[in-house]
Amino acid sequence: MLMVFNLIPIPPLDGSKVLYALLPDSAIGVKNFLDRYGFIVLLFFVLFLFQLLSPIIEGVFRFLVGV
Repeated sequence: MLMVFNLIPIPPLDGSKVLYALLPDSAIGVKNFLDRYGFIVLLFFVLFLFQLLSPIIEGVFRFLVGV
């Protein structure tokens, strides 16, 4: 569960490094916004939108465990 959660592309999570590598240099405004307000966005995601991530976590878990 932590592996999938950590890949969410919101700073300070590791998924943000992947997002930054894929974004073009012209998206510097997005990078600055996420760096500045990433923790607030992450809190909003955890408190209100975590149900969107639950099916993905369950699918990855079932794949890894082999259920």
